[in-house]
Amino acid sequence: MNQAGRPPFDLEVNLRSLTNHPAQAIFLLAIISLVVYAVGYVVYQVWLHPLANFPGPFLGKFTEWNTILPSVRGESTRTRHAWSLEYGDVVRIGPNELLFGGIESVKDIYGQTSNPCLKDPDFYRGFTVTGANNVLNAMERVEHARIRRLLSHAFAMAEIKKTQPRLIPIMERGLDVIESSPQPVNVYDPLNHMFLDVVSELSFDKCFNNLQGECIREAKYADDVQNISALRGMFPFVEWLPTTYVQDAVKARPRLIQFARSRIEDFRARLEKGKVKEGSLLKRVVESKDERTGEPLTDLELMENAIIFIQAGSETSLSTLLYLLYEVDTHPDIKARLVKEIREAVPNKHAFPLFETVEQLTQKNLTQPVPSSQPFLNNVLEETLRLHGPIPVNLPRISPGKMIGGHYVPAGTRVCNLAYTTHRNPEIFPDPDSFVPDRWDNVTTEMKLAYRPFSTGPRNCIGLHLARLQIILMVSALYARYDLQLDKSVTPEMMIAADRGVMSPNAKTVTFHVKPRADS
Repeated sequence: MNQAGRPPFDLEVNLRSLTNHPAQAIFLLAIISLVVYAVGYVVYQVWLHPLANFPGPFLGKFTEWNTILPSVRGESTRTRHAWSLEYGDVVRIGPNELLFGGIESVKDIYGQTSNPCLKDPDFYRGFTVTGANNVLNAMERVEHARIRRLLSHAFAMAEIKKTQPRLIPIMERGLDVIESSPQPVNVYDPLNHMFLDVVSELSFDKCFNNLQGECIREAKYADDVQNISALRGMFPFVEWLPTTYVQDAVKARPRLIQFARSRIEDFRARLEKGKVKEGSLLKRVVESKDERTGEPLTDLELMENAIIFIQAGSETSLSTLLYLLYEVDTHPDIKARLVKEIREAVPNKHAFPLFETVEQLTQKNLTQPVPSSQPFLNNVLEETLRLHGPIPVNLPRISPGKMIGGHYVPAGTRVCNLAYTTHRNPEIFPDPDSFVPDRWDNVTTEMKLAYRPFSTGPRNCIGLHLARLQIILMVSALYARYDLQLDKSVTPEMMIAADRGVMSPNAKTVTFHVKPRADS
């Protein structure tokens, strides 16, 4: 009791005090409301939400930041894979997001069905530079099918093979730069410049000439913008972050648009004068008209898709080739077998191999049961793509309300299945973290379903034929012409992938001793 004989807390006195001070009353009510809302939100998310029964990281029950922060750090894919290892085949990684790891869910999410999981519009809106639709970010099935039809003829293998007369001189220049550089040489830059020159030659019918030191800054715009494409879809305010790579992307976007527009206008002018060379993918695209509407791509759509070709068509091939060279050189027995096979197929070390010559090294002889008789280059490439596929990343879809992987997933739930995880399933790929090309001698049904280096279903990578052709030609040319030796300065830590949409060596330094082939 106090001196007035009243208890320490008198409800009547305290209510009268609040009445006399309305600002305090409003503040108190606001605090109470926030506490009630927070408690209610926690109760709902943990026990009452439709996804409440799925296991997952604690923060994922409450906030999207659980997935945003790893993406900002460039750790999205490895973080999601770790969650699958910890929590199982179905993981609740966000308030309304499920991550699947089992192969039984692949067809349910990415397959072509009567009740498909459509692309997540919030995520894919970041994959446009101009705002126009492209083959990657088109949401509606009809719209995507229209764009894909207009592009598909240009990217068919028959058309891709016709580009060799334009590809080989650029690849020859790339080899000359590597050979003439002081040894040992970091092959990252010359190979990057070479692939950019190839894609620009085919996309705009005019080479960037990066290998000669031209347009290097302009070509980098596409890489800078790509670094935050996925983040823009996950976190609309990402461009406000003061991080260097984010601000580089913000500055690069208008410059990339201006550069691409000037290239398209130049292409159009040369096309009208009949000065566009044969074997131009863009020419084939421009001349294509939709079989249903009779209309071609608009200039804005043309520019948007050309930018996608530059972004996706160069770094994916670069990353795959670098990891292949690295893995082969760190496995001497594999290197000896691969070099022997290539040099037997390409005995003339002075001639650049043709695709028709080395294509046999990537085609399985299904009638031959003896594993050792199968082409080894194919096995090496497939194993490289399994372990180091450049795009085994998050490709989210929205459930329409159906069974996925044996679980009913409510409509509106974001879902995905990570190829990075299915590629490392020990039940499908024994000793999954080891580089074992011979596993591809006996491909099982499960391996085919789990293996998705170029995505899967009707929205798989349209440029996969071009990517494989470039990689096969360069691998064959390098080992037919040179003796390669990885420099001791290259460590496994340097080869850890930077995860910015395309996964490539974070150090951007892959140093080799490159010497002309010693034997005759």
